[in-house]
Amino acid sequence: MGTDKVRLRNRQKKIGILIGSLEAGGAQRMALWLFESLNRVGVETYLLSVDYNKDIMLPSTDSTKPSSLSERIIILSPFSVNLPTILKLFVTPYQWLRLQLYLYRQEFDCLISFMERANILNLCTFGTHNKVLSIRSHPDLYISKDMLKQKSIDFIYSHVLPRASSVVFNANEAKDAFVERYSVGNTICRTIYNYCPDKTVRELAEEKLPKTHAHLFEAPVLLAVGRLKPEKGFIQLIRAFREVAKSNNAVRLVILGEGPLRRPLENQIVSLNLSERVFLPGFFDNPMPWINSAHIFVLPSIWEGFPNALLEALTLGTAIISTDCPSGPREILSPGSRPSEKTKQVESIGPRMPGHLKNVAIFPLKMATRW
Repeated sequence: MGTDKVRLRNRQKKIGILIGSLEAGGAQRMALWLFESLNRVGVETYLLSVDYNKDIMLPSTDSTKPSSLSERIIILSPFSVNLPTILKLFVTPYQWLRLQLYLYRQEFDCLISFMERANILNLCTFGTHNKVLSIRSHPDLYISKDMLKQKSIDFIYSHVLPRASSVVFNANEAKDAFVERYSVGNTICRTIYNYCPDKTVRELAEEKLPKTHAHLFEAPVLLAVGRLKPEKGFIQLIRAFREVAKSNNAVRLVILGEGPLRRPLENQIVSLNLSERVFLPGFFDNPMPWINSAHIFVLPSIWEGFPNALLEALTLGTAIISTDCPSGPREILSPGSRPSEKTKQVESIGPRMPGHLKNVAIFPLKMATRW
């Protein structure tokens, strides 16, 4: 028994990172960065994706031994990331079984999970590994989005949360709401903000814009970046931009990203006669030249976790307009402040903030959602 303990103590640590899918998104970027970084410093780390999707994010070319890293990316099931919630409930037991069998073979010391489905699967696994959850958004946000999903999350969390070794949040507002909602002990909860590699962001921003789209920046550009999903607020942004376009004949709106709302957004652009003013170029691996070239970066989200694109815009010194949505933007742009219930005006925080925050405005979410 003593020999086994010594061998276990001397064995190299092995870590698993579990995420719902590897589609382009902020949580996926953080999981991939953590996966690459741990492997780079010699910690044997595996990236496990619950769902399958065609356009997966892969290790960057500057990673150490990228081919070997790709071999450590495991797709646990053949099911699409875009399955409806009701079907995901049926396939989840199969995905749990695949995960459990893999855990038995690999003997991880720690399994770190990102986002709700992965967190729930992590909590329901058996073994001696530490279970670390990463909560990426405000816990109340699914109420209006998907009642079935919220009820399922509430039921499971209320029964298995005590099995978590640690719960990590990327914003204090989300942590406080989670602790209150699920009555979880504060001792296992902590906030770790998303990492933004300033030097890398600036180096990437020096790359040239794609030749096919450089002409868009011959006029002033409002730029938004994110997956084309309802919570990103792009429908409201385009509706609001129509008012801007009436008084400014030159300004353009560019929305960078892909997602299920592409067709509805394209139809909206046509119906508002904005085809020559609003552009959806798609997803690009490196959005930094776009952010760096924009006159204003716009974050129109209805809710957020801790928006990476906002950090990148700050790093590059691009002027910012953001909705005051839960959670993240205010914590980034005006740390320590709290929104007023009576706020009905755009709040310019530049005069009371140093240096890189001079050109920042926080927009009341209630005003934004009226458009």
